[in-house]
Amino acid sequence: MSVGVPIKLLHEAQGHIVTLELKNGITYRGKLLEAEDSMNVQLRDITVTQRDGKVTKLEQVYVRGSQVRFFIVPDMLKNAPMFKWVQPGAAKARGIGMGRGKATVARAQQQQRGRGGPMRGGRGGRLTATLGSRASSRSLPTLDNDAAMVTPTTTELVEDSQSNIEIGTLATWSLSSSKPGFGVEQLRDDSTETYWQSDGPQPHLVNIQFPKKMTVTSVAIYLDYKHDESYTPTKISVRAGNHFQDLQEISSLDFEEPHGWTSVSLTPPSHDQTIRTHLLQFAVLGNHQNGKDTHIRLIKIYGPRPSLLLQADGLPPFSSRCEPSLYLLAK
Repeated sequence: MSVGVPIKLLHEAQGHIVTLELKNGITYRGKLLEAEDSMNVQLRDITVTQRDGKVTKLEQVYVRGSQVRFFIVPDMLKNAPMFKWVQPGAAKARGIGMGRGKATVARAQQQQRGRGGPMRGGRGGRLTATLGSRASSRSLPTLDNDAAMVTPTTTELVEDSQSNIEIGTLATWSLSSSKPGFGVEQLRDDSTETYWQSDGPQPHLVNIQFPKKMTVTSVAIYLDYKHDESYTPTKISVRAGNHFQDLQEISSLDFEEPHGWTSVSLTPPSHDQTIRTHLLQFAVLGNHQNGKDTHIRLIKIYGPRPSLLLQADGLPPFSSRCEPSLYLLAK
């Protein structure tokens, strides 16, 4: 049975250390600065535990309540009554957060004890993500409905360099339009001080074409509302396909005054299905304050390291060491 946390309980937990698990399996533990009636929360000094057990640190983060699977609050605040989750539409459910059974919560508490990490980040804007329709052809890239995992926006990009590499350098990049001096070079120069600026009607498109089908594990995008204001996107559609005629939306991102990196994992939890595509497209469908043109400061595309691809196919990892081999030829 799913249970809910009364918003009053979260309000009383402000200033205390709380733990929350997102629906994508990532766990946050930190000091609760603010809890809104919509269950959106702001945390500080956060320990982030990824699904694979990797631990990082964030200085401050804002998380939407719709992304949270359950909250864990201090024992001294747990006297408040718990009640069943009310489906939206069936009754007003304001101030109710989703939860899980006691056994699961206890396991999450045990996992959090004694964990720490070196990474620091920054405060970001609000973000939600939904998935588009699944590709109808087996030849097209496909994605499970629960596959897209979106990390809260941070000012520092957390890269899993052991298992993934940036593969955007292998692709040909093109834009639907650009102002002179604000094109692909600025989008890919690794500087957050420069940006691509479109110069035409919406939708504004970034096209990333690979010479062959590539496995894409995640994408990351850097936006800066503080400096770009009405040029900052509010909605971006991420699409994939073999060519422009069969593009399918694989993720839809909504932004509210973002500042920093937003990472979207395209690897399903079961790891039995991945995105393999010739073409990726980012389509800017709207801007803050109904702005016409857009600014995007950086985009990164990630794929698995070649050695991991070989191991996934049942082949040994590459080695430069030469071993003698005996071959028998039959006539």
